[in-house]
Amino acid sequence: MSSPIIAFVSFFLSLTLGTQPVAVLVNDDVDRVELWLNSQPAAVLTGPPWRAEIDFGDDLAPHHLEAVALDAEGDELSRVDQWVNLPTPTADANIVIERRDDGSAFARLTWANLMGDEPETIAVSMDGQALEVVDPAHIPLPPHDLEQLHFLRAELSFAYNVSVLEEVTFGGSYGDQLSTDLTALPVVVEGSGKRGRLPDLDALQDWFVSGGERATVAAVDDEGPAEITIIRDRPVQEALERLVAGNSNRLSTGAGLRRSFFSARFDAALKPGQKLAFFWPFLVQSPSGPWTFPPLVGWMFPHAGGVGLFLANGPPPPPPDVRQLLADAVAVAGMNSLARNRRRAVVLILGERPEDDSRLTPEIVKRYLASIRVPLFVWSPYKGIVDSPWGEVRDVSTFGKLRSAVSDLSREVARQRIVWLQGRHLPQRIQLSEAAGGIDFPG
Repeated sequence: MSSPIIAFVSFFLSLTLGTQPVAVLVNDDVDRVELWLNSQPAAVLTGPPWRAEIDFGDDLAPHHLEAVALDAEGDELSRVDQWVNLPTPTADANIVIERRDDGSAFARLTWANLMGDEPETIAVSMDGQALEVVDPAHIPLPPHDLEQLHFLRAELSFAYNVSVLEEVTFGGSYGDQLSTDLTALPVVVEGSGKRGRLPDLDALQDWFVSGGERATVAAVDDEGPAEITIIRDRPVQEALERLVAGNSNRLSTGAGLRRSFFSARFDAALKPGQKLAFFWPFLVQSPSGPWTFPPLVGWMFPHAGGVGLFLANGPPPPPPDVRQLLADAVAVAGMNSLARNRRRAVVLILGERPEDDSRLTPEIVKRYLASIRVPLFVWSPYKGIVDSPWGEVRDVSTFGKLRSAVSDLSREVARQRIVWLQGRHLPQRIQLSEAAGGIDFPG
């Protein structure tokens, strides 16, 4: 790890596009700072306030932002980076060490918390010795020998069980560092079950390229869990309730159906290892003021019953006076689905005339989900929806149609496999080589 000479002041913990301010914090050894976006030069900072306006583009996409600190001779002193429009911790922190002419030194601690809350506790230690923290921007360090390696640790605890740990080493000399960065990439395979297994690692090494360079495959997950996120338009709950109730009534009257109520309860079920949850398309306010989407609600596993029953009996929708943000919620749900590196999908269930106050458009969101390799399925329990900005909307207005849609969804998710590539890669830059066979990207 490089010496802690530079740190970001600007953190991008939510979806970002357009021109945004980027600021860094540096110590006195730094002569200038180069900002790079997706390996391309974006700005050069030559002094306070160490800030620039960076254009993240009009389309929503993942980005890699780097800040490189240089001395007066142009030699690199240190660099820091962050990944934008990809899952990030709820909170993040950085440490910078600054020195004075008299030989004294202090640590400056910066942080960002998506909920906006200030930390409830801050604990900082150096080489195992607890340090007093009166001002997080000025934490005096005990006398130390820069010829020796030192370990500085900061732990911040916030409300709602959110915490962040930042650890840095400085002084001494560093040997070669072993990178443990990996990128989880979903692919879909032809066939299913054992027929859909990927070849061994040696055979996969020439299948993927990132930025024109061969990407090394470190591991493959053929049978991992799958998570499906549901975004439900406000008025569709009543239609789904009628749909499920109508299916039960037909069963009880014996209208040509020879199934028990128990088997109907598990109608339209997921495959083993698949589960789903609701993600509400509206914002809630944290106690400290910022607004954010609420967390996922109620993971459902296959043994809990059929998908129709789950959709109809899920948590109640928000009241009509709450602004609905369908497109924004789909984008955030898609991004969040990457966090656990599992097989994934997002399902949007629309009403007849959806109300949407999102800042993002459906077209931007669809392109974004395609870039991060998250498949999107759009359903509606109402017949004949055409000219939707979401494109084709699948009709699930009868229980038979719902059963068919769930079956197709479950089958498509089951075809996904997770390939682990060595290093951190922007997902939209990963492509299949000519050597790849029998696979594609989801969506």
